[in-house]
Amino acid sequence: MSHLPRYTMPVLLTLCPLACKTQPPPANANHDATKRSTPKTAHLCGAWWPLAIKQLNCTDRFVEDLSAITRLSKLQVLDLSRSDVFELKPLAHLTALKTLALNHTAVRDLRPLARLTALKTLALNHTAVHDLRPLAHLTALKTLALNHTAVHDLRPLARLTALKTVELNHTAVHDLRPLARLTALKTVELNHTKVRNLTPLRGLNRLYKLTLTNTLVGSLEGLSGLKSLRWLLVNHTAVHDLRPLRGCDLRVLSAAHTRVSEFPALSTRQLLDLDLSGTQVSTLGPLRGAPELRYLKLAETKVTGLEALRDSAHLQYLDLSNTPVRSFGPLCGQSTLTVQLSPTSSGARRAAVLAKACKEKTPKISRRR
Repeated sequence: MSHLPRYTMPVLLTLCPLACKTQPPPANANHDATKRSTPKTAHLCGAWWPLAIKQLNCTDRFVEDLSAITRLSKLQVLDLSRSDVFELKPLAHLTALKTLALNHTAVRDLRPLARLTALKTLALNHTAVHDLRPLAHLTALKTLALNHTAVHDLRPLARLTALKTVELNHTAVHDLRPLARLTALKTVELNHTKVRNLTPLRGLNRLYKLTLTNTLVGSLEGLSGLKSLRWLLVNHTAVHDLRPLRGCDLRVLSAAHTRVSEFPALSTRQLLDLDLSGTQVSTLGPLRGAPELRYLKLAETKVTGLEALRDSAHLQYLDLSNTPVRSFGPLCGQSTLTVQLSPTSSGARRAAVLAKACKEKTPKISRRR
């Protein structure tokens, strides 16, 4: 979505908590790997490290042989992303690990991780991983990122009841039934997957964020009654009816390029960002009850009237590109508003109409793309 507001949830994980910063070599570190280590150091990532180290970041470093890491038994946070690592056997000894990132590596076999039961955060984005069975007993896991992998079977996750965040974007996942009992889940990302049926999510009463862009989803019935849901993306899907969302108090709703033809009377009191671009929506009546609305995208819709926005005092961005809006009067006086119009001659004419209607109270006009 463009113009994401400041209240967006932090993207959970490309890696680890903020505490996971690159750990510099100790002051007396000897970078000459040919020299002997002391009994209290181990050589890894081109430097000598104290055996008591708890956080280690080897991102973008040449790390192929991990044998020395077995001596760092107190490690709690380890980042090997974008390294040459593919064999994880030495990690089997790191039973204190709580956060592990292996993004953009050639890792395929997760069996060495099976006994790392203290793991809370695991990032495997852009790897060759496809079999999740070794994770089946990692019941402390709270965050799992598997974006851009060959994963398709989620059954090994069925008992990981501590999971709060699972990212599965750009995978072959299609069956969500293994998630049905993971009631601690707050964030589920499924963009560019083969998911069609959302019924298994019906009982996830803590679900806060759900992304389904470019999926096979056609019905939102499975989300009915999810009162904690605040963030929903269903862009480029076959979704046609938004009424199942009536029980949700959404902050962000993006249904761009769907089959939606009507914006129903949803709970819009807390709605901050709405995208209906490329839909058949023609009226905005329910938005009269959206006093907090900041961002509204209506490009290429059939909307003709903006009366519902007259009291939208907090509106900051409105995209009306290629819409048949007839009157801009309700926008006059909204000095903090930027109106996006198409960069064509038609957009130029509309900009002139808007300026004439509002005179000195004209909102800011943008015709850039």
